[in-house]
Amino acid sequence: MLRQDVTWFEDEKNSIGSLSSRLSTDVKFVRLLVGQSLAASLESMSALATGIIISSIASWEIFLVMLAMVPLLGMVKVIQWRGLQGKESSIRNNMISSITILLESVNGIREVRTFSLETMIAREIKTSLSDTIVPAAEKAALIKGIGMGLTQSVQFLVYTFAFWVGGELITTGSIEFTDFMTAI
Repeated sequence: MLRQDVTWFEDEKNSIGSLSSRLSTDVKFVRLLVGQSLAASLESMSALATGIIISSIASWEIFLVMLAMVPLLGMVKVIQWRGLQGKESSIRNNMISSITILLESVNGIREVRTFSLETMIAREIKTSLSDTIVPAAEKAALIKGIGMGLTQSVQFLVYTFAFWVGGELITTGSIEFTDFMTAI
């Protein structure tokens, strides 16, 4: 950004408000990526490895049943992830135009006050938000809700199936109850 020509800044998508808004959101994404999500990923991987070892030792039958369900769970998570990814970028792009108007108004506050444009700019920002961001956010919230509901439903169905198989194995005497509960 520092080495761009002056004409690059004249483009509407590279205005002061747009650039500062993009920089502030990019910093948040980098912090989110490197901070908590990296630690959560490491924690999840170690918990998965530990769970695989304990489950396979306690009851290899239940381990195989749960292992067979991993592709189904993975597929649901991918669907949920794609639903989350597509909508956030459209909301962010819509928000950039509103933030651009706001930041340019703040930067030119003398002119805004001189010509008494406060109410007009506030109304323009409110209209911009209600026309673009609110419908996109409502649609994204609906998709996120459906994705979370689908994910939870599949997880409960997988556990239901595992408990049914475990009950059948316990009934036939193939495994003990404590081994089943340890494997789950």
